[in-house]
This record gives sequence, C-alpha cells and structure tokens, in this order.
Amino acid sequence: MEPVSTREPLSVPPGGSSYAVGVAIDALYASDIFRIGRWRCVVGAEESTAVQTQRWPMMSFTHSGAFVVHAAGRSSIIDPSCTLLINPGAPYRMSRHIGERSRGAYVLVRPDVFRDVSGSGTFAPRGFSEIEGPSSTRSYLLQRALLDRIEGEAVPDALEIDEMGMALLDAALSPAAPDDDEITVRRRRQHATIQRVRALILEHLAEPMKLDVIARAADVSPFHLCRVFRRITGRTLHRYRTILRLRMAVDRLREGSTDIAQISLDLGFSSHSHFTAAFRKEFGVSPSKMRKGKLREIDRSWVTESGDDLEAASRAGGRLRRGFLPER
Repeated sequence: MEPVSTREPLSVPPGGSSYAVGVAIDALYASDIFRIGRWRCVVGAEESTAVQTQRWPMMSFTHSGAFVVHAAGRSSIIDPSCTLLINPGAPYRMSRHIGERSRGAYVLVRPDVFRDVSGSGTFAPRGFSEIEGPSSTRSYLLQRALLDRIEGEAVPDALEIDEMGMALLDAALSPAAPDDDEITVRRRRQHATIQRVRALILEHLAEPMKLDVIARAADVSPFHLCRVFRRITGRTLHRYRTILRLRMAVDRLREGSTDIAQISLDLGFSSHSHFTAAFRKEFGVSPSKMRKGKLREIDRSWVTESGDDLEAASRAGGRLRRGFLPER
C-alpha cells in the first residue's frame, strides 16, 4: 500500500486524537516548548502509512513492535532499542511492521530550544544527520516517566513537565561524530547488513539463537558480524536482544499484564527468576514494582545519574555525557 496523502497528525491539541493514514495519535501535553503524546500504527504488517511531516524536530520512542522508517532517502529499522529522529518538514513514512503492532510516544521540541539543548550535537543547523539515534536505559525510562506524570494528573504542572522534558533531551541527544567521508561511506555499506540482522532478531525475539546461524543469514563471518554490529549500534548482539525483550516487558507491565511468569516466557527468558534478575539489573526495580507502582515514584533517580550512564559520568568527573557508550 503506497502512501496516499501527507498529514501533520501531531499538531492536535492536548486531549485530542487524530489519524493520518495508518497512524493514530493521542496528544497529551502542549506548552510553549514541547508537544508530547502517544502514537500507534493501525495498518497491516505489509502496508505503509501515509507520508507525514512535522513542523518541529521530533524524537519518537517505540514501546512495542518494530517497523521500517523511510526518510531523507534512507531506510532504517526502528524498535524499542533506538530513537526515531525526524527533522522539521522532512517527509517520512513507516512500513514493514515486525512483530506486535507498533506503538510508542513522541516528543516535539521548539526548534530554537532543541538547537540550544543539543549544542553542536546531533541536531546541527541543517537538522538531524541520522534518522535513528541511540536510546540509553536512562532516556528510555525518562520518557516513560514523563508520560506517566502527564497522564497521572488532571492538570499537569507545566514547569515540572517542561523540566523533565529538558532532562530527557539532555539524555537522548548525542554529540555529532566528526565528519569523515571514508568512515561515512564504510558505515553506509555496513548499514544494510546490520538492518538484516536486527530484523532477524526481531522476528525470532523469543527464540534461542546461535551466532553462527545469524552470521550465515547475514552472509558475513561471525567475527565480522560481532565487530561491525557493536561498532554500528554500540551494543553486542546479546545486549541488543536483551534490551528489546526487557523494554517490551515494560510495555506489557505498564499496559496491565499481571502474569509476570508468562511475560518472561513469552519474551524468551529461561525462567521467572532469570527475567526478574535481568529486569532489576537494567531498570533498578523489580517487574512487580514496575507493574504495581507508578513511574512517578522512581523517576527522580533517572533525572540524575543512573544505569548505563554511571560509568560515563564517573569518567567525565561526575557530569553525565550526552551520547552513548558501547553497552555491556
């Protein structure tokens, strides 16, 4: 299904909903600085959404499912392990929906504020240089906490929400890599291989996988696959799969799933105890607390240093570095 129209679905007022072809939008919050809400895909697995544009720079966080985004002449898989980055006025569309029907959250930021926050980072005067950015544990939980705070109050405190939004921007935006034509060309050549590998892992997320099988499917050696995957994504294959499983578990818990043992089995963990240990290590809380409690009760710890940013902070003299390090 080819896109049939161009829409700007994220400009509706808070509390309102709108539909572009293939995407449903629930606008939750608007201030002079931010527009924040939820989105969900409503097209079939092999269908494409309409072409869309936004007036402000947009970061989109996927909570469940995965898809391919087409923008700026490039295509990339977007899943819960990364952030979708869209420049103002840049047409984009979504296709090839993988696994569960995709849903997530968006954050639009006034352009001058975005430039000030990112400095010389990912958002240069010409806009984002990539359509896919990293998503640390800290930035992922911050955006979940931000939604929880907005939806938990009849009238959210604008100062608090905007301040949390600034913390999210600081955590999510990474410094731009130095321009190097040779590196850029080489990475673009490797991009297609990594996309095939990510799609394979997503399609078999709950199943055991062997390195040799993945490498053969990607038509590369196991050594080359491990080296290139970590170089491009900042993560090992095992870490990437674990992050996907755990973030999809968060979405199920926040959506009301009560059987933690079943969630662990559905997502490929060997046991309830294995899942609980991995979850606590990643997010600092147990699955039951994430399910029963409100993120507002734990989000303060994520506005400061925590999780996979602690090592970077200690090396930077205690100040959080905007960017991402290879994760364990």
